[in-house]
Amino acid sequence: MRHIIFEFITGGGLAGSELPGSLAHEGDIMVRALVHDLKRRQDDTVVLCRDKRLATVDDDIDYVVIADEPHTTIQQALLANDLVWLIAPESNGCLVDWVTWFQAQPTTLLLSSLDCITTCTSKYDTIQLLKQHAVPVIEGVRPGGAIPGSDHGWVVKPDTGAGAEEVMVFKQQQSLDAYLDNNNDERLIQPYIPGQAMSLSILCHDGSALLLGCNEQEITIEHNRLSLNAVTVNACKDKFAACAVLANQVAAAMPGLRGYIGVDLVASSDGQLLVVEINPRLTTAYAGLSDSTGINIASLIVDVFQSNSLPEPIIDSVTTTRIPV
Repeated sequence: MRHIIFEFITGGGLAGSELPGSLAHEGDIMVRALVHDLKRRQDDTVVLCRDKRLATVDDDIDYVVIADEPHTTIQQALLANDLVWLIAPESNGCLVDWVTWFQAQPTTLLLSSLDCITTCTSKYDTIQLLKQHAVPVIEGVRPGGAIPGSDHGWVVKPDTGAGAEEVMVFKQQQSLDAYLDNNNDERLIQPYIPGQAMSLSILCHDGSALLLGCNEQEITIEHNRLSLNAVTVNACKDKFAACAVLANQVAAAMPGLRGYIGVDLVASSDGQLLVVEINPRLTTAYAGLSDSTGINIASLIVDVFQSNSLPEPIIDSVTTTRIPV
C-alpha cells in the first residue's frame, strides 16, 4: 500500500511564497506523527511531499520535492490506488480547492465528502447546520448582524480561518466596534464564553462517531489576540462520556464526515459543552493520539475507508500527552 502525504504549508503548497512560521511548525508536528504511524504498517510505502526549502523529516521514506507550482509535480508522482493524506487550512478555500483537485485523480482521498468540507470551511455555516440538529454551539453572527449580548466580551475571527490565526478577544463594546470598523470582511462575532478550551479527536463514518481524544487546549490572550500554546491529549478524561455523546450528535448532524475529525469546543463554567468549529482533517492533537491510546491511529483511519465502517470501541485506558505548538 502506498501513502502520499501532502501537508499544504510544508509540502510545497506555498512554493514561491513566504512560509508562515506558526502554521509550518504545526504542519510539521502533524506530518512527523503521521509518518511515524504509517512506517509502523508493515510493507507500506510512505511518500511525503516537501517544500524544497525545508529539511527532510525521516531518512526511510520517499519524497516529492516541490520547488514551484505544486500541482504538476504532485500529479506526476501519483500512482493509481494511492492513499492520499491531505492536510490543508480552510483559509481562503484552500482545503476545498485541494480536495476538489485530488478527487479528480485516480487515488483514494482519506477525507470527508466535499459538501461536508465546504460547510465546515465556514464557521458560520457550521454553526447554523449544527443548530438545526439541536447540537449545542456558541452563537455567532457576521458583521452587520445584531451582535449578541455578553457579560464577558466577544471573540472575532475569520469565518474561514484555520487554527487561532487572527482570532481577537474584546472585553469592551467600544473596542469591538473600533476593530470591526476596520476589519469587518468575512468575520464571525461570538460571545466570549468563560470555561475550559477543549478539542475532540474523533473517527466518523456514516453519521456515527468514535471518540479517541478528549483534549485540553492551552490558550492565552495578550493585547486582544488569542493564541494556542499547547494541546494536551486526553487531559479531559473526566468528560469522556459526555464528549462521546456530543461527538455522535455532530456526526449525526453531518453524515458526510468521514475519517479523522477535530471538534473545537468550550466546556463552560456552568457545565455546558458548546461546539466552536469542526476541522474535517488532521489536527495538532493527532500527534499525541497514538501514544495516548496505545493504538496506531493512522491504521484505524485507513480501516474506516477500507471497511466502510467504524471499528468497535477499543480504548481501555489513556494517558495524557502534551503537544506544544
